Amino acid sequence: MKDLTELSQAGARLWLDALTAQADAATTIALRLPIVMGDPQGDEARQMIMEKVLAASQSALGASAAVGEMVMAALAGAGPIANARAVLAVAEAASDPVNHQVKRNARRLTRQAKP
Repeated sequence: MKDLTELSQAGARLWLDALTAQADAATTIALRLPIVMGDPQGDEARQMIMEKVLAASQSALGASAAVGEMVMAALAGAGPIANARAVLAVAEAASDPVNHQVKRNARRLTRQAKP
């Protein structure tokens, strides 16, 4: 039962991280839009594109590594709880780089917007 509780808590943390990332993304979009509209070729627009490429690359790399670990564990005979944990690890590895970047952007742009 303890394994199921921990698994449920891990899933809930992942879900809460996704909700937080959504709020941070909304903040980032709201604060970035006027900057980019004013200067579509400016530093903020370039930074925005580079951050997306970097976060996507990190997500793909992390997810690929986690999938490899998941497959190896499954081939070694991991049970259903271990397999479910591995699936959550893949989701976390894929989402963490994006979540961290969105949080950094929201924090940075919020600080810049304060008078």
